[in-house]
Amino acid sequence: MVKAIIIPNDQPEAYRRKGYSEKERESYFNPQGFFREVHWLGWGEYPERYYARTEIHSLPLPYQILRREGRKKPFDKKHFLELIYEDQKATNLVRRIDPDIIIGFNGNWSAALSGYFGRKLGTASVSSVHDRFTSNESVQDVDQLICVSEAVRDSCLELGADPKKIQVIYEGIDLSLFCEKNDRDTTFIERRYPGNPKIFTLGRFDPIKNIERTLITIAELRQRFPNIVHLHGGVGAEKWESHYTALKNRLGLEGVTHFIGTIPQEQLPFYYSWSDLFFLPSYSEGCPNALLEALACGCAVITSNRKSMNEIIQQGQNGLLIDPDKQEELTFAARTTLNNPKLKQSLKTTAARSIQKYGRKEKEDKYVEIFRTLILNTKRK
Repeated sequence: MVKAIIIPNDQPEAYRRKGYSEKERESYFNPQGFFREVHWLGWGEYPERYYARTEIHSLPLPYQILRREGRKKPFDKKHFLELIYEDQKATNLVRRIDPDIIIGFNGNWSAALSGYFGRKLGTASVSSVHDRFTSNESVQDVDQLICVSEAVRDSCLELGADPKKIQVIYEGIDLSLFCEKNDRDTTFIERRYPGNPKIFTLGRFDPIKNIERTLITIAELRQRFPNIVHLHGGVGAEKWESHYTALKNRLGLEGVTHFIGTIPQEQLPFYYSWSDLFFLPSYSEGCPNALLEALACGCAVITSNRKSMNEIIQQGQNGLLIDPDKQEELTFAARTTLNNPKLKQSLKTTAARSIQKYGRKEKEDKYVEIFRTLILNTKRK
């Protein structure tokens, strides 16, 4: 019986706020049901014992210390692991579970713990790394790193990771769910938010998502398209939501831009299909699911020319790339596409064809092969 310990970056409630179902997270934590048991090592007071077919074990004190220090200064791996060593509760728990593999879900404290417990028990350790800016030297600690893009791989190499221990596996999406819907399927959105042209954006309220330039673009497009409508899905810190709501109002976009909150995964394809354009002008992304989903649903996409977006988009073929620092580029790309139906249709037609290699099954096959190989090649103590 193959057992795994997972050390996620979020609590279950955070995944719910992002619109993920338990079934989707089950596939994320246990691809293809490869593990017979999955134990979630949680660093906080968790109100539930089970989630997505994992058993949650709460260890609140180390989490509180981690969060307090993480907000005031950079993560001190040495001090954090000293606290884990002195407390022993986590180590004793891991020994009782006796896993075959320990899996982290970021490139900082989760990777540090995966590597620490792996060395203690002689157990295989692996961590998936999903963004470029929250990782630290902990990426050196595990037996295997899975990076979601070449951009993330490059950042791990800069932090001292062994290139022989890195494999790039792009995010995978459910291509049976994310596919283009017909106009009849999206009439519920049309009725609630009438207007034309239709712009859709998705992402948490955060400056890295470049929401400010998106709103300015909508305001500028409105001069040419007075009936434009813009929907933005996602949540985030209250201060940033308040900031962008105030900006929206200053730009005169009441009744034009609508912040509609979390959209459940199963409803997202209808919003992508509803739109004439999908914007993702982020300053940085690991491997954005939203971009993959939008392409799979046949969206005309405008996104940043930064890594990793430029690994997925071929300029002028399955999308348009713009410099996220230049307001005029986003506005020009949007106006040009809306004024050129042939260009818009060409982008939409190529989008869905370009995304087939990003299917979830392909991703899970690669993950399972890594897990199997690591377990077989790791000598247990």
